[in-house]
Amino acid sequence: MEHPGPDADLVAPFARLTQDRIREIAREVYGLEVIAISRLDTERDDSYALETAEGMRLIKVANPVDDPSVIDLSVQAMRHAFAQDATLPIPQVLPAIDGALVTEVAGSLGEPRLSRLLTWLPGRVATNYRGSPKQSFARGHVLGRLSLALSAFEHPGAQRVLAWDVQQLSSLRSLLSFVGDADIRDIIESHLDLFDAQIGPALAGSRQQVIHNDLNSENVLIDEADADVVAGVLDFGDIVYSAIVVDAGLAMSYVIETSGTASDAWYRPYQLAAGFTSVRPLTSDEQELLPDVVRSRLTQRILVGSWLSATNPVNAEYTSRTIESATAALRLLHNTNPSTVRL
Repeated sequence: MEHPGPDADLVAPFARLTQDRIREIAREVYGLEVIAISRLDTERDDSYALETAEGMRLIKVANPVDDPSVIDLSVQAMRHAFAQDATLPIPQVLPAIDGALVTEVAGSLGEPRLSRLLTWLPGRVATNYRGSPKQSFARGHVLGRLSLALSAFEHPGAQRVLAWDVQQLSSLRSLLSFVGDADIRDIIESHLDLFDAQIGPALAGSRQQVIHNDLNSENVLIDEADADVVAGVLDFGDIVYSAIVVDAGLAMSYVIETSGTASDAWYRPYQLAAGFTSVRPLTSDEQELLPDVVRSRLTQRILVGSWLSATNPVNAEYTSRTIESATAALRLLHNTNPSTVRL
């Protein structure tokens, strides 16, 4: 039986750009001579760190099938957020020689692709680093500031159906067969039933706006000297119009400590939520939804990650690395809510 998946574009094959081609684009489009270059692991585009005479830069060349309106959405969202809060630690889009913020370039096979140049933020990526409760609070605080900065942002590209939007979880039920663990598959199926009956309708009725939608550890930069300080928020590629509480809940799913009890496991996520609500308060109804959003995101990570790994084995190492941690967290938190929470 075929499983087309939630969005065929997520696994659309494309020819990666070589370092030499990136050097050409940097020189011809942006007027930059590259001193050193290194590829960054990504799910579906070409991203390179560039050392230039002008300093470090990040060049991103979109997947050939990416919608130009979605590329523009991410660019305009970053510009809007920075205009509202110039101290936000987010990348800025730099213009090409001709002043354009998004430039069409030729891919490896001559196919049209869209290129952007971004500032490089200092710090180290928090991959697999859940950090201290203080660092979790700092993540939430920065995310709350970003949520507030985007609260009035509008863009036609934001009204899109995205597999990585928690509100679209019901559409992922067809991916259950890609989950090899029978026990976790049963847990996911029961959560999908609950989502269809209660969680999804509650989210649909909650406050909505454009959200960052992807504050996972690989999109968080931490300060080199102090790991409790968040130095940057990266990657606006999954930005979407969705529930405000989704932004906080999905970020909570990446700071879960799975080595203790379920009660312990909720502590750092709720430190993150406390940081978020210190800037962007949630209603009582939204606060009640947080545990369900956390479990929904864990479910989503397992379903989409399992499907991507099976469908696109070339990139399986990258797409599958979140599955193990999400599975451990979902086992621990299934049907278990924090005992006492005050935000």
